[in-house]
Amino acid sequence: MHQSSIFHLETAIKDFDKYIIMYISSNIPKVRRNLKIHLEDECYNLVRYLYEAIYTKGNIRAKNITEMLVICSLIDHFLEQLKEDKNINKKKLENSIFKLTEIKNMTRGWKESHEQKEKKC
Repeated sequence: MHQSSIFHLETAIKDFDKYIIMYISSNIPKVRRNLKIHLEDECYNLVRYLYEAIYTKGNIRAKNITEMLVICSLIDHFLEQLKEDKNINKKKLENSIFKLTEIKNMTRGWKESHEQKEKKC
């Protein structure tokens, strides 16, 4: 994956993190506090593993990219649970799911690119 693509992924993840905090997490009712905490933690972990993947190489980078995909799936699960909640704006929730899908696709592309690069060596 080229540096510009990694920068685009980094920007998308940071934008997604801000969007979740502003529009989704802030509207989760106190009754579902546990879900709110886990959602925010996983968004933080997504940023964390992105930076770990950027600054590592080889098998460790592959592991961090895989962790990013796992975290995306967890966040997707949490967002699906929120679809039933009346306090969450459906349009904002759909937009966040769309942003997450873009991040997941870019991360998959990075993983495939990394795997092809490793096969050549």
